[in-house]
Amino acid sequence: MSLHNLLEWLKQHRKRLLAWGGGIFAAFVLFTTLVLPVIIKSQAKKAILQATGRVASIEKVRFNPFGMTLTLQGFKLLEPDAKTPFVQFGSLRVSLSSSSLFRFAPVVDELSLDKLQVGLVRTAANRYNFSDIIEHLAKQPKKEKSSTPRFSINNIALQNSSIDFEDKAVASGKKHTVRDLQLSTQPPNFQPSLTVPNSAFTASQNHWPSQWRPI
Repeated sequence: MSLHNLLEWLKQHRKRLLAWGGGIFAAFVLFTTLVLPVIIKSQAKKAILQATGRVASIEKVRFNPFGMTLTLQGFKLLEPDAKTPFVQFGSLRVSLSSSSLFRFAPVVDELSLDKLQVGLVRTAANRYNFSDIIEHLAKQPKKEKSSTPRFSINNIALQNSSIDFEDKAVASGKKHTVRDLQLSTQPPNFQPSLTVPNSAFTASQNHWPSQWRPI
């Protein structure tokens, strides 16, 4: 088919082609905004249960196909009683780079975690409230060694987070807390800030790498 004939064919069928193109685009948007979040939510919970033996819950998953941004809200990894939160966060936002398509590997432009809360408990000597997870992982079938997966994570941020540690293995018990935990690897500086009741400190280091890039 000559170029002239091709152009004529396109003119004759442009309405049909536009309708098909519009339909495919609309289907893509509907799938990524309505169906894909449901799949991600379901598969994430199954994968976490299989990996840790713990039940996880996720309130909401959103994906913006235009900004290539995935957002998870209201995540909780529960204790063995399936009621008490072990790890939870308010929201996790992951922005993928368009270069992921050309590198054939995930390239994250920004990863932001807000209101992370971790509750650690020492229940006995050499026993913690996450010991069952370690034991569960140890029971998993060993996989053959393979090459390190290719990925790149840039501009990591942690905001409004806290850590609670309770030591029940000592007499009368002791509690330690970390509040207002902030962490950022965005250039030019890496400046984490931790605030602990009755004391505070800020650590900073210039020229900290803003990327985790095994590729």
